[in-house]
Amino acid sequence: MIPVGLALVLLHAAPALAAPTTFTITITNTSNSPWSAGLVTLAPLITIDAASPRSGQTYATYQFIDSDSTCTATCANCLGDPNRLAAQWGLTIGTNAWVVPALPAATSPLSAATVTFTATYSALNTPKVSYISRVSSGIDDMIAIHAVGVLNTLAVPLFNASGTPINPVAFEVAGYDVNTSVRNDATAASCSPACQPAVNGCWTASGNGTTGAALPAQPAGSPAVKLTLAGYTPDGIALGDVTGTAGNEIVVLCEGAQASGAITGAAYVIDRNMTTVDSIFIPTAGIDLLGFPMIENIDVAAGQSEYLVNNFVAGVPLPGGSSYARRGNSTTSAWTSTGYGYGGFWNMGPSAGDVRNNINGAGDEVVIADYDGDVMVLQRDTAAPVNTYDTFTSLTEHIYGHVALADFDGVAGSEIVAYGANTGKVMILKATAAGGAMTAYWQSIGLAAKLPAGQAAIASGPAVGDIDGDGFPEIVVAAGNTGAVYAYDPRLASHDCKYKWTATGGVDYSYTSPVIGDVMGDTKREVVVLSSDGLLSILQPKPAIVGTCVESTVAESYRVGGGAAASSWFTPALAQLTGSAKLDVVVANYTTLDVFDASLNALAFRYVDNTATFFPSAVIERVGNAASIYVSGWSNSTVYRIDLPAPAVAPGAMDFWPTFMGGNARTGAR
Repeated sequence: MIPVGLALVLLHAAPALAAPTTFTITITNTSNSPWSAGLVTLAPLITIDAASPRSGQTYATYQFIDSDSTCTATCANCLGDPNRLAAQWGLTIGTNAWVVPALPAATSPLSAATVTFTATYSALNTPKVSYISRVSSGIDDMIAIHAVGVLNTLAVPLFNASGTPINPVAFEVAGYDVNTSVRNDATAASCSPACQPAVNGCWTASGNGTTGAALPAQPAGSPAVKLTLAGYTPDGIALGDVTGTAGNEIVVLCEGAQASGAITGAAYVIDRNMTTVDSIFIPTAGIDLLGFPMIENIDVAAGQSEYLVNNFVAGVPLPGGSSYARRGNSTTSAWTSTGYGYGGFWNMGPSAGDVRNNINGAGDEVVIADYDGDVMVLQRDTAAPVNTYDTFTSLTEHIYGHVALADFDGVAGSEIVAYGANTGKVMILKATAAGGAMTAYWQSIGLAAKLPAGQAAIASGPAVGDIDGDGFPEIVVAAGNTGAVYAYDPRLASHDCKYKWTATGGVDYSYTSPVIGDVMGDTKREVVVLSSDGLLSILQPKPAIVGTCVESTVAESYRVGGGAAASSWFTPALAQLTGSAKLDVVVANYTTLDVFDASLNALAFRYVDNTATFFPSAVIERVGNAASIYVSGWSNSTVYRIDLPAPAVAPGAMDFWPTFMGGNARTGAR
């Protein structure tokens, strides 16, 4: 095991460049064991086991040796000879390896010994450092490897063949195999004693004298429970109680099946065990359903919530596409709204919130937006339209994505935030107590100068949350056919963005929305966004000069699936899944669903189905101490429940992500 007090290496590095790069490296011995002289290298000496999804990522090594009870007069040079270590690893001191002086043991936290030096290296594979070490006599060699980019955990995250994480292991090197040129588990009969002979060709690998070649694996999650909805294309999912029985059901909105020669959609109510279809709502033949459903208590007298789905239909001729509110048996209609144009479209659907300050009684209103640019506030229990706004007539904007509901004026009740698909305006609309037309509370400068018209919101909506800690929510949008993200503060007189990220590395942001939450564990909220080529980016703002559009920071990036770029139409979901206070990210490309721990820059869980096309997002629930992810396979007509290994903390308020964008207000923020 790693001795208590083994210090971290603190490394500050620029990205790998063709030109020489200078690094400042600080090594501190906070342990109660002396460290001998040794080497630090940035050369990639150790590679994770080939069975891991992280295979091929390399790890640099800091190695030294000290006296050992097994060392004899014939092995006197075990006391840390940098030249011998360099020869063993094929390194050149001053080029890709640097001498570290001996560091005495720390007798107290204040007496820790530290050495700081700079190193210049022009052929860098990965700007991160890890350790192989000998710490004191009578103790075996120790090896602790950081995952690439992770400096706060002394272990390697490994995964079994199914993608389930193996417990992080502190690797102990019990010996060196001098008779082979391949890595081994250091337990073979040909391994020399712990003090190695002065020869080249020594290799080590995962596993050690204690564990052997087989590393201890944590319990695997249950295989995914799958339900195929033959003839349909599953779209969005919502999670909640629509039957009044114990536990939640999942409502799955499905795109068109063939019925009587016409494309017809359906909405399934499925028990969470994924074995029982409680009910199915199939509208009149020829009516398709697209987008995501919503579960909301619109009829208090009914005793449980209803579900709402939107119809996709041409806006002309009227009545256009309606919204349907159904009880859990799917045969009982709470209401059917008036028709609107293209209210059901990809990544579109109803929102709910108190936008009229309870003037129609306690509870939320239902908000519908459509591609024609209409925004409608409906009375919750009757679907009567009480406020309307036409963004196309007023602002020449289509709406192709969900709207979000949040409070910007500090007065009771929320405003409605829409993101234009045509010119890229961000619009805040206010529903008046008198009913009728809404007012345009605020609008941003459009993105016309930043990207071509019609390429702003492409099946994408806003996220709303305080990302810079000033106590006021920002509005974050991702620009369709570009790799850019913008954040707005309606208090700015310029009406331009407050922050921007124009070089995220993602190809574009079509069919996805940004979300907001503390995923780095620093008590600050980050912006989380996934590009259409599967690049997950964690974005942080830079302090803004009032009225400017400040180019800000990409704190971290991760390629979903761990390999090359792959197609993705998916909005990230956030929940506490790995046992810490920060949020983890559930994200997917077409074939691979990953749970990503941004605080460690490490994969926590993976599920793969090459037939799926995971779309448009995931919902998450906790039952007791178990977490389940529900996601739909758009191509194979399948709905999945993926059960995760139980985390180490009790369930809390952030363990759930029950619907698209996390809640019916669609802010996407935690």
